[in-house]
Amino acid sequence: MMMCAILFAAALSSGNAEFDAVARDGARAIAQRRAAEEILAKGPPAGALEKAMLADPGRFEKPGDAERLCRGVFEREAKAAFAAKAKAIDERLGMAPGKAEFEPSKVEEMVKRHYSNAFKTERRSAVEKQAKGLVASTRPSERDFDSMDDARLGAMMLERILMEQKTPVFEENRQFVSKRMVEPVLADGRREQKRQAEYLMRARCDAYAPSAIRRDLRARLEGNVKDRRAKAADPAKEWGVFEGMFERSVDSAVERRALGRVERRIDGYETKVDVQSVAKAIAENPSAHVKAGESEALFRSKYSAEMLSGALAAACAEAPAQERDEFRAYVERHADAAQIKKAVEQRLQKDVLPKWRKARAEAAARQAAETWPRLEDGTWHPDPELADETAARSDYNAAVRNWRRAKGMEPLAGAAKGRPVLEEASMRADVKVAAAFDIARAAIAAQSAIVERCHRTVLEESRKRKDAFWTRSPDSRPSWGS
Repeated sequence: MMMCAILFAAALSSGNAEFDAVARDGARAIAQRRAAEEILAKGPPAGALEKAMLADPGRFEKPGDAERLCRGVFEREAKAAFAAKAKAIDERLGMAPGKAEFEPSKVEEMVKRHYSNAFKTERRSAVEKQAKGLVASTRPSERDFDSMDDARLGAMMLERILMEQKTPVFEENRQFVSKRMVEPVLADGRREQKRQAEYLMRARCDAYAPSAIRRDLRARLEGNVKDRRAKAADPAKEWGVFEGMFERSVDSAVERRALGRVERRIDGYETKVDVQSVAKAIAENPSAHVKAGESEALFRSKYSAEMLSGALAAACAEAPAQERDEFRAYVERHADAAQIKKAVEQRLQKDVLPKWRKARAEAAARQAAETWPRLEDGTWHPDPELADETAARSDYNAAVRNWRRAKGMEPLAGAAKGRPVLEEASMRADVKVAAAFDIARAAIAAQSAIVERCHRTVLEESRKRKDAFWTRSPDSRPSWGS
């Protein structure tokens, strides 16, 4: 449309000079107005903002500063675009260059219409182009990983990468560097730290003494790291041994190996648990074994010590001679370790204590039979008078439970003659005494029922005889009065 207007004006100018000048001026005004409207509608050509930011990234580093500074670039580009169009119009009209200015009001309106979107688009493009050129040849050392947390490591690595770049980095690309360059390296390093720590816990080790286990694990870890580097597509990206991790993890690995050799033998150690051995141990200190719970605690300690001692002896017998003393001393220092305690407890619960409880029950039965033989064989019964008195009591159950304090029960109550009696044996006696009293009470009740039935029968027979007598003798007057 603009070209048509120019050609039309040129055709009209073929008349006189005065008319030609007026026509050209009019054509130029029309063309310039349309050029201004075009810029107002579309904005200046794209790319100037991006070019300015990439040319001086330090000046445009922060988004806020960039948006403020780029506004002037945008306005200048719009004015330059208008000036270029005005110059082209003059050249086509064959006119000397005139004064052409993009009106301030139109510039302001154009900025309002287009600047915000133009800046966002070109800022994003500039950031993306800069990101493609960012390089990162640095990474933290294994020592850095051992001595710093991720926050400090990330800040240090970010700063190093920014210093590597030839120009300042846009603020948005700092986030890009953190997400795409820093975080993957930190994650990879932490994964390798964890892998090496886990390797120490599972790697094969044939040594027994802690110092030998430590040396063996160190050599195996170094060999493992070396093998991984040799097989890697990019050996430079493989990590070395994390010394700090090794020092933090090796003690647990040593403990696991050394104590594990004893742990495996605890399960196979044969502990002698039978009635004879249990009864003998109880007889050596009977008062300490009266209560089952206290007795179990003592036997727990005894069996635990036996198992640990036997398992340790078996493990030492298999250890190399030069490692035995150090191995034994280490295990003895760590006898209370959770690994050992768990193995001992499992063995106690699974095999030893069930046998011990059975043996103690048999020992208690034997003691009860020795102390109260007539209770055990069922020949004892309470004295009839005591049985009558006890059966008649309203607190019968309590009286039976307290049989040891009852008058007439002294021989039975004192049968132990002051010797400590296992609580299970005492409980057996309680049950047997209660059963005897219950039998006596039942017998008394049965006898009372028989007497009651007989009494009713006798009374009834007496009444019948009396009634019959009077029926046969209607005249009741005394014979001696007639």
